[in-house]
Amino acid sequence: MSAIFTSDDQRILTACSDRLVRLWDANSGEAVRSFEGHTAQVYSAVLSSDGQRVFSASHDRTIRVWEVETGREVRQFDRHSKFVRNIALSPDERFAVTGSGENDVHLWDVQTGKVVRRFEGHTRQATNVAFSHDGEQILSGSYDGTARLWDVESGEELLRFHGHTGAVHAVALSPDGSLALTGGYDGTVRLRDTAGGQELFCFRAHSDRVYTVAFSPDGRYAVSAGTDRAVLVWDVRSDKGNTAR
Repeated sequence: MSAIFTSDDQRILTACSDRLVRLWDANSGEAVRSFEGHTAQVYSAVLSSDGQRVFSASHDRTIRVWEVETGREVRQFDRHSKFVRNIALSPDERFAVTGSGENDVHLWDVQTGKVVRRFEGHTRQATNVAFSHDGEQILSGSYDGTARLWDVESGEELLRFHGHTGAVHAVALSPDGSLALTGGYDGTVRLRDTAGGQELFCFRAHSDRVYTVAFSPDGRYAVSAGTDRAVLVWDVRSDKGNTAR
């Protein structure tokens, strides 16, 4: 399941286990739109930069595109063979990348709903994905215990990050693309250099699985959250990777 603010901070988009995607007024707490059509729980939803389209990924193996103004489904991508866990849009919004119950990461043409590239290499399901801010690279995390950095244009694997002793369930790239952040079922959060793959820090403050990670807009801080109900903020610039909160 997921929840994100819109770019103007006035609305919140949620994906839920009740099969619905909802758009909420952040001030009143009222639901302003519901998007109905998925036949199983919805894991992830993102909003286009113009606020006019919603993209959702579900356990029903579909990726759906919705019109915000009406709540109407306007497109459905070709089906995955297994559940779709995560979706991210490229900065120019021409492409979407998905992580799923399959080993391969899929790159989609947003206009046609067709797969244009598969990133092959993971040996177990690759469930979480993120675009770099320039749209040239993709970071993926897998149940095989690795995270991998891919070149979007060629599909080539650029780097492979080891270290987690369980599934890598959360990934993020810093705003300048120089750092990769991963969170895993082993309870660790790891910070890596994307130039050579060196591990810079391993944060061990979580007592259970880490489900989500992100960078602050200026790249100075990282945040992580997991099943231990802790939300931790890390000072990326600290020479010890200390928690800031």
